[in-house]
Amino acid sequence: MIEPALFALVTGNAGVAALIATRMYPEVLPQAPTYPAITYTVVTGESHYAMQAPSGLARIRVQFDLFTQRKADGVALEKAFMAAVSGFRGTVGSPPVQIQGAFRVMEVNAFQSDLDKAGPKVRRKTIDFEIWHRESYT
Repeated sequence: MIEPALFALVTGNAGVAALIATRMYPEVLPQAPTYPAITYTVVTGESHYAMQAPSGLARIRVQFDLFTQRKADGVALEKAFMAAVSGFRGTVGSPPVQIQGAFRVMEVNAFQSDLDKAGPKVRRKTIDFEIWHRESYT
């Protein structure tokens, strides 16, 4: 399962952890979140096959959303996040997942208007990554 490995990869980085601690959530933010925070969604995935059997290699596309209230926090979080994820190659998580490579494929900046009704505007940076990893079904 890749999701625990993604969580470990991002929150295990000292720069990211200093900003969000463990405020990284699957798909949606909790009610009344503390910022900065990150959400992640596995958007697509595919397994690769050789002529005889599965190759054990898989590719997923993951959308990470970085939420902050101040521009300076957004810049700091993006720098730390990119240092942790972009180009990563190695083994992370429990159970361990071998990541062959993590590559940024898209990004968007926006205000998150549905989150600003009770307070300051919330900034949202969306960064999509294509992540190649080894699959294990055991």
